[in-house]
Parts: sequence; C-alpha cells; structure tokens
Amino acid sequence: DRRQRQMCIRDSLSNPYILTFLGIAGAGMAIKWWYDYNKGLVEATRQTHELTGLTGDALKEFRNEVQGTADTFGKEFTEVLQSANTLAQQFGISQQEAIKLVQDGFIASADASGQYLDILREYPGHFKEAGLSASQFIAITAQSSKMGIVSDKAVDTIKEANLKLREMSDGTKEALKEIGLDANKIQTELANGSTTTFEVMQKVSGKLNDFEKSSPVVAEAISN
Repeated sequence: DRRQRQMCIRDSLSNPYILTFLGIAGAGMAIKWWYDYNKGLVEATRQTHELTGLTGDALKEFRNEVQGTADTFGKEFTEVLQSANTLAQQFGISQQEAIKLVQDGFIASADASGQYLDILREYPGHFKEAGLSASQFIAITAQSSKMGIVSDKAVDTIKEANLKLREMSDGTKEALKEIGLDANKIQTELANGSTTTFEVMQKVSGKLNDFEKSSPVVAEAISN
C-alpha cells in the first residue's frame, strides 16, 4: 500500500550504497552539463570570431551579449549574431552598439510578427541608403510591428520607394509631377547629397494628404 511504498523509499534513501550511486549519477549529470556548456561556448566563440573578427575581451563581451539576448528572447545564437553583425556592418557602427539596438527592438515589441531578426538581416542596407540611422531603422521596425502591419510590408515599402526614387523612371517622374513635386530637382538634390530618399518619401507623404485616399492620383503615386 501507499504507506509501505513510502517506507521502502525512505529505507532506500538511507542506504549508503544507494546514496553513493545517486551521488555518482548526479556528478555524471553535472559533468555532462559542464561538457555541453563548454562545447557550446567554444562553438559560439568560434562563430563570433569568424563573423566579426573580434578578439580578446571584446570578443567575449560581444559573444556574451549575443548569448544573453538569444536566451532571453528565445532565439538561436547564430540568428542573433548574424543580425547584430549585419546591422553593425551596414550602418558602420560597433558590434556592441548593434547588439544594444537589437535588444532595444526586442523590448519595443519589434518581434511581434516573429520576423524581427529576418528583417535585421535583409533590410539595413536599404535603410542606410535611404538616409536613415540604425536607431531609426529599429524604431520604424518596432513601430510597424506595434501597428500590426502584416509581415515585413512596412520596411519593404521603404526599400521599394528608395529603389524607385533612385532609378527615377518616367512613371515615377510623372507620378511626382501629379502631386506637385519636381522630379528633376529631386534628382539633383539626391545626386549632390542635399536630400535623402527618406526625406523625399516624407514630402510625398505630405503631398498625398492633400488628396482623397481614393483618388487615382494617390493610387498612381503609390504605385510609382
């Protein structure tokens, strides 16, 4: 019965041979955990060095930040590492600054759609080219996620607008003219660096507010 089972368990735990066996088993589990931990640490260090070129204390500090971020937000170490490194390389900032921004994005719910790290690996170059900073990129990504914009549509819109404004096809020129913007002037300003494509996007957005949302002019401007 239940009482007899409890007595058997109690007697077993008081048996010195049983206690010795449990001690050995516990030690074995601890050794395995320590072995696996160190094996993972060595691999994480190798990946970090190969991707970033960091060494010494800077390598350890960055690796620990990446691992801590991955553990905290339930992500793979390699994904966080690649995302932070891409952010650093594309925006010309340090790896430490990059991982802090990655963490800020997580805290700001940028991963609500589950695609935050994918966005960090794919879009930084387009945002940099559009004239945005790394912190602005993270802020826009987080804000679009909070607004419930499906998937990566918000950041993809900025990417496509940047490409179309730089290419400046006849269709884009005509669309800009229809909403009251001078395409030739914009091209000159983009070429001499006095404006950025993101600033042009803001001007376009302001002009579109002067029209009805259902207006063909708005549809044409958004399309081109």
